[in-house]
Amino acid sequence: MYIPLQANNFPYTDNDDNTNSNSYDCHQHIINLLAEEKEEKKIEQQRQQQAIILQGKSGSGKSLFCRHLEESLWELYENGSTTYIPIYISLPKYYNILHEKKIIFQALQMKQINKEIINVVRENMSFVFILDGFDEIFDKYDKNNNNSERYFYDRFNLNEWNAKIILTCRSHVLNDEDIKHVLIDSKNITTAPMIYLWPFSKEQINGYIDKFVKMNKKIK
Repeated sequence: MYIPLQANNFPYTDNDDNTNSNSYDCHQHIINLLAEEKEEKKIEQQRQQQAIILQGKSGSGKSLFCRHLEESLWELYENGSTTYIPIYISLPKYYNILHEKKIIFQALQMKQINKEIINVVRENMSFVFILDGFDEIFDKYDKNNNNSERYFYDRFNLNEWNAKIILTCRSHVLNDEDIKHVLIDSKNITTAPMIYLWPFSKEQINGYIDKFVKMNKKIK
């Protein structure tokens, strides 16, 4: 059961009241960001990349959200609402320090897509790469900094693809300097919105408990 996640443009603290905040539906917000960038591209008539960084505490639902987002973006693609193909990539599963620049290529091959097809679609199609779990590979990634390049966008050779990037990372794993130099500051990224997941309000929790109970009654 997917539960819509609330998010904000700044991190949640224990002093915040999430019932009176300006939090928003994370899924719809990201869909809107991707759509806005699409309109900008029509106006500017040039190829741009966009990275969206999603942070949240452990257990906040980032991975489940990414799977749900991939599914909904596929539906938009199939009904002609977007030209971008979504690809979910678990970084802990596919990251290899010896082949960082080929991480997208290898992930697609492990999804049973052969090299010839990959080369064709890379040249002719647009993507949304959903890179999940950067926090889980960060220690290995940071130690593998042989050429002093820290930007994930460059290290993963993402400029080879016509793609927008959504990257998730657990809160407080990277410090402010790491976030600035590893996640945001790449010269190849035109915009890098930072989105922070917020906890559910008591009203939302009670509503989802009711939904869960009703679903289980139907199953019985």
